[in-house]
Amino acid sequence: MSVRPDPKQEHDVLYIVLDNLPSRWTDPRAAQAVAEMRQAVVRAERALAVLQEQEAGQDIAFCIRVAGLRILTGCAQEELAQAERYGL
Repeated sequence: MSVRPDPKQEHDVLYIVLDNLPSRWTDPRAAQAVAEMRQAVVRAERALAVLQEQEAGQDIAFCIRVAGLRILTGCAQEELAQAERYGL
């Protein structure tokens, strides 16, 4: 039996990486920041795949956390697309 991802923890990890990305756009380490974002998005997408299957029958707080992770993952995917357009 695998451990269910914690939607709040996954959200927090992705939020921190997303929050740090804009401050590093002009930084020489921007490529590293984008790489970190890619890893965080992949992790969030994997967590969402598991969490969405388990959403039915869960309490409202769980469903809200999953929805928040889903929204933040979409935002991070948009940031990645923008970074790729700028060649990062």
